[in-house]
Amino acid sequence: MAQVVFSRVFYWRWWLFGLLIILLSLWGYIKLKNPDVLPIRTVKIVGDYNFVARQLLIKKIMPFVHGGFFSINISKIQGAALAFPGVKEVYVKRVWPQTIIINIQPEKILGRWADHYLLTDSGNLVMIKDQKIRDQYLPLFTAPLGDELKIVNFYQQSLPLLKQLPWQVKNVMLSDGLQWSIRFNNNTIVKLGQRDVQLRLQRLAEVFPQLFANSAKRVNYIDMRYTKGMTVKWQTQQA
Repeated sequence: MAQVVFSRVFYWRWWLFGLLIILLSLWGYIKLKNPDVLPIRTVKIVGDYNFVARQLLIKKIMPFVHGGFFSINISKIQGAALAFPGVKEVYVKRVWPQTIIINIQPEKILGRWADHYLLTDSGNLVMIKDQKIRDQYLPLFTAPLGDELKIVNFYQQSLPLLKQLPWQVKNVMLSDGLQWSIRFNNNTIVKLGQRDVQLRLQRLAEVFPQLFANSAKRVNYIDMRYTKGMTVKWQTQQA
């Protein structure tokens, strides 16, 4: 009989001990979720995002930077930053005891769009805020609004072939009739048409060393809109 009573007392002690642990854990969780416990005092924004408007980005993020070290909502900060044009990835890290670091990874800039925008590799248009970026040599993209991704896909697919030519790309153009053409830094224009543009560009890269090695600077335009051949117009010699 005594052994049964002892077992019951032992059982109840362990049950009460377990309940106490649960209550203490719950109290601790509630306490740590209190925004007044270890409130965030320092916010550091890092990353190579010089083409992103810094002040506007901070203004977008800061409404979500409130609370304590444990209660601050990291996902809302990430979501606010990712919604900003030109931002590709966001990493937020807590640093004990009252700091968070927001690491901004931007999208890659491919070139300029009109006079005041940059086109990213995700097809987003970002307003130019930094004069240093404006002064960089970047190709100009000309196309109807809404065709940004067509430009991105064409340019990225064409880059390996374009690098085989001795010219720099000055302007990539897509007309309203979906005709592709490229203007280079020596003002030579290559007309590619609507279809098989990559095959036509590849054909140009293959024959270029033989046909234009000694006369590349004198080419006015090259029309590749033929099944097998091409038309070349040479610059007129000025006296």
